[in-house]
Amino acid sequence: MARAVITDSREVMPVCAWVTGEYGISGVYLGVEAEIGRSGISKVVEGSLSGNELEELKKAAEAVRAKQADVKDL
Repeated sequence: MARAVITDSREVMPVCAWVTGEYGISGVYLGVEAEIGRSGISKVVEGSLSGNELEELKKAAEAVRAKQADVKDL
């Protein structure tokens, strides 16, 4: 990851990123693939997911969102 930032390679790799509409999900950090370059994440890369995989990703997003709410006021 550091090499991708230093060389501005825009290499696609798995990261934890804030999603803003990707996969129909917004406002939560998720493990997704993204292009990494000098400025960090340049874009989330949406892969092809089956209907079941997308459903499970959305469930995971809601679980993360709930945990974010739990720690928001700490």
